[in-house]
Amino acid sequence: MKLCILLVGQMRTYTSNTIIESYHKYLGDNHIDIYICTWSNKGHSNHHGERNYNHSYTNDVITEDTLNNHYKQFPFFNIKQILVHKWSDWYNSLSESYKTIYHTPFGNHANHNTSVPAEFMYQQAVTMLPTENIYDRVVVLRPDMALTDNLPISIHDNPNIIYFQCICVGCMDHCWFSSQKSIVKQLQDIYDNYIKHSKVTQSTDNNVLLFHQAKINNIQVICYKKPLVSQII
Repeated sequence: MKLCILLVGQMRTYTSNTIIESYHKYLGDNHIDIYICTWSNKGHSNHHGERNYNHSYTNDVITEDTLNNHYKQFPFFNIKQILVHKWSDWYNSLSESYKTIYHTPFGNHANHNTSVPAEFMYQQAVTMLPTENIYDRVVVLRPDMALTDNLPISIHDNPNIIYFQCICVGCMDHCWFSSQKSIVKQLQDIYDNYIKHSKVTQSTDNNVLLFHQAKINNIQVICYKKPLVSQII
């Protein structure tokens, strides 16, 4: 199968040895095209409200050259495209509706509503894919996640189903995969529809919105209930 990874979101701890070693262990037998869609500031995780850890790297600058030099160390990655968005440009372009949601935190997840920039990133990421459906499977993965298992991808997977693997069946946004056609269908307008979907679901939780987007697009979602990734903070 022809496989690609969409590495989407803040880079945060992407240089962690744990993440690097996990890629070699669980991806090293593959040949994978990789597309990276991220922000110009490194960022950090609020880790569900816990603040007793180092995040001095938050404002470190991320550039295309920096990422290219880092990811070319993996012989199994073929770097296809890197998009680095300037955070301030994106924020200043937001309508008042989006800004209001962004500045309204939910639960203990973060100081801001991270689903707004996350879904902007998703929609931007799929624009990098070829217009032809050349990939049998597209994996959407966060840069701050270390793999803890092999990707549970099978040639027998239904290309119209989104699969993910997690001990929490409601948490798909760390890593998920499907055919290129289904991933594009899922993400090509997710940010454009953000406000409408948040009103329908009465939620701004990224996972709730992802499941809703799949539902309205008639895409089934299946979870394998076991760990696949571990966040590195």
